[in-house]
Amino acid sequence: MKAILEFDLPTESDMHRDALDGSRWKSVSWEFDQWLRSKVKHGEEQTTTFQAIRDSLHAEMESSGVSFD
Repeated sequence: MKAILEFDLPTESDMHRDALDGSRWKSVSWEFDQWLRSKVKHGEEQTTTFQAIRDSLHAEMESSGVSFD
């Protein structure tokens, strides 16, 4: 099975760039989540704030239908 994405360039160049950069955004989000996880795990001063940010990130991802899996 193949999936082919087509874009009318230059009109849809923003959508084209989003499609190309999707894996990079996933990687950045994953690294940020792991950084927050580390702060919570190691009991940083702002643990509740870090956890709230992490919860917000996960809620936003869920509402957008994306995950790290």
